[in-house]
Amino acid sequence: MKRLCLLTLFTFMVLFLVSCSNGSAEIEELTPVESVELTIQMFETERIILNGGMYEEGEYETFTYKGGRYRYLAAHLNTKKKLMATLQETMTKKAAKRFIKENGIIKHKRKMAQLDTVIRSEDPLYRYDSATAKELKAKKKKKTVQLTVPIGETRTAATLTVFFKYDGNGWRIDKIES
Repeated sequence: MKRLCLLTLFTFMVLFLVSCSNGSAEIEELTPVESVELTIQMFETERIILNGGMYEEGEYETFTYKGGRYRYLAAHLNTKKKLMATLQETMTKKAAKRFIKENGIIKHKRKMAQLDTVIRSEDPLYRYDSATAKELKAKKKKKTVQLTVPIGETRTAATLTVFFKYDGNGWRIDKIES
């Protein structure tokens, strides 16, 4: 009986130590290349959402609301849960909410919708695939990175300051300033 108690105690101690070591995992590093890739992915996600999503045949539906012509977002984005999940693949929850508000995305008859207009696509002159990144500030769960994005074939470039935050799922963009 005494051995059984000691064995049980030992087992609990081992399990406790293992669970404690898993909870204190290191935060993964955000490399300059990864910061550029995440920013490109975020801009692509925004472009798709601002154009209503990726509609299937017969899915595009419009309606009039408060004097404006609106369209429902495509099925893969048509609920707030789906839209937020898509946005939060690259940005923080706070940034996702800000994006929805700033772009006039509304909920109508339990579906997400936006004004029925052709929305900008990213500037084709900006060559994000050739962008470079320089870390400006770094804390444990926050980083500020300066991206330099070449413009066309000129010798000029745009400069963006990208603020990243680490959440339990990895690094996410919190804000971008140009």
